[in-house]
Order: sequence, then C-alpha cells, then structure tokens
Amino acid sequence: MAESESPKAQTDSPIRKKQKVETTPDKIPRNDSTDDVDEFLKQVPNFQVEKVLRNDIMNKRIALQGLFKGQTETVLVVMEKKIFPEEPEILQGFFDSNTRSKKNYRNDVYRGYDWFPASECNGLNVTITYPATKKHLEKWCAPRYYLIEETPELFEQVTLPRRLAASLSLQWVDNILNGTAELDRVIYNDKDNDTGFVLVKDLKWDDQIQTLYLLAITRQRIPSIRELNATHLPLLKNIKENACKIIEERYHVPRSELKIFFHYQPSFYHLHVHFTSFGVENAGAIIEKGHLLTTVINNIEMVPDYYQKAVLLFRVPKLSAYQPYEDYLEEKKSVNLSRESV
Repeated sequence: MAESESPKAQTDSPIRKKQKVETTPDKIPRNDSTDDVDEFLKQVPNFQVEKVLRNDIMNKRIALQGLFKGQTETVLVVMEKKIFPEEPEILQGFFDSNTRSKKNYRNDVYRGYDWFPASECNGLNVTITYPATKKHLEKWCAPRYYLIEETPELFEQVTLPRRLAASLSLQWVDNILNGTAELDRVIYNDKDNDTGFVLVKDLKWDDQIQTLYLLAITRQRIPSIRELNATHLPLLKNIKENACKIIEERYHVPRSELKIFFHYQPSFYHLHVHFTSFGVENAGAIIEKGHLLTTVINNIEMVPDYYQKAVLLFRVPKLSAYQPYEDYLEEKKSVNLSRESV
C-alpha cells in the first residue's frame, strides 16, 4: 500500500545558531539523530581544506577534500550555489544598503560589477561525506573522460566483475527503503515488494520548484537498466504513473514538464529513476548517459531482453577505468589473429 508523506514544518537551521566550538574533538558523531546532527555541525569550524578536487564552473559547484582538526579520517565537502529566489521581497535584499559593489566595466548602456549582497542572500547547498573513502573522493576528482561501447560480452567479462569487486555499500539505500533514515525527504512510499518504490528528494534539490529533482528508488534489488527485462514492466509503468501523479498533486508540475530518465552507468547500483523539471538543464543532458524511462519501457515491450542484447554507451572519467576494456579487446583481437594464422 502506498503512502504519501506530508511535509514537515520548516525550522531554523542549527548551523545558524551560535555554538561553542571544540577545537580538538575526540569523537565526531555519525548517525542521524537530531542531537548528533547538532553535535556534528559544531565541528564545521574545525574543517581544514587540504585539496580542491573539482571546481565546476558551469554548475557553480566545488568539491573539497580535508580533515576535521584533531581527526585523521578524510572529509569530503561539496558546495553548490543556490538558485535565485523569485519572491520580490527576497530579491530586494540584493539591492539594499548592505550590498557592496565594484565596477568592472562600462560600454554604451552596459555596466558590469562584482556584486556582494548581504550574507543571507549568499546561501549554499552543502553536502558533507564523513568519513569519505577513496571511492567517494574519486567520484569528485576533475575527470578526463573516455567513451566505452559496452557490448553484452564486455558487460559480462569486464563491467560485471569490476562492479561486484568495487561496488560501494548500499546500506544507505536500504535505510531509506526501510524508513530508518531521511524520512523528512520521502515524498511517497509504495510498499509492494514487486512494483513498489520510494519517491525521495534528491540531495541536490533545494526545494525550489524550478529545480525540482526527485529519485524513485525501487524496492526490488535491481542493479541497473542492463538487468531490466519484460518481468519488470509492471514496476516501470507503476513508477511512471504514480510518481508523475504524486509530483503533479504535490508540486503542480505536470508530466509534460518533467524529464524522467535513468543513468547508465548509474552513480549507485540500485535501480532508481530521476525526475527533474526542465529548469535542471544539465540533469541527464549527457547523451551517452541518459536513458528516458518511456524509451526504456518501449524498448522492452518491443524486445523483452533488449537490455541484455543492446550495446550501451557510457563514459568513464579516468584512464584506469577505461584500460580494462581496452586490454580485454586487445587480448581478444590477439587471440583471433593467432587462430587465423594457424
């Protein structure tokens, strides 16, 4: 039975409260109880930047590697500029007497400035991963991309073994599905074991409708679209129908204004569908990565095992991830040449 979650009343963020800072903390809490979250925020002034992993100019986002003072475990901090509000009374804050400016140029009717509004107008979305593993950090390192054309053979011989050997823990996904974490981010909960899913706010979303970003996480443990077949059509159609219905009822965004897609390869190997508004221009925009839900359903209806037969393209962000595919193809080519010469 599905349950639509009611939104919680917003409260003041604890990060704005003045709190006593422990300069050399003995232990930093890691679970999600309210008290522990407050204690964790007390350690924010102890964060020391060690390295800039990525400075994403296009998306106004930066990823930092560092440590909490007195601790040895690595911290990953991702900061992203918030989108502008649309309420006139809030926008007025960018032009009050507290705003500082520096002139850059003037040309005809055009003038350019560096603009420094009051601090409350300069909010950031911040995600902290602690402790951060090597794989967490690698995800945010500035990439050089390599394109892979993954045949079913390459999937079986290279992708699948590497995935099984290197996959990150999915405990955090299970915590969302069983209701022990991120309850305030859950929008809808369909508890059917076969066709059920949880619709949850993506961590990147700042609750502005124009940048709506939700994830539908399946209850079935399906790693990716590569494993989808005709038996999963009821699940996929249920996600499309009911997630769209809930989004329109709750946020007044109709299906015609949504991008609904999978990523391949995904950022985590438990099947999930992205729901975004068209205001999120970059989401799923990478043509070799995005697979529209409607297209996936249609492909499977035409060919039940389509995704077991298809060549799927994806890009990997470093040579070490590309090299195993190149090595396998070179070895196969060498074997074939040897056979032909006999």
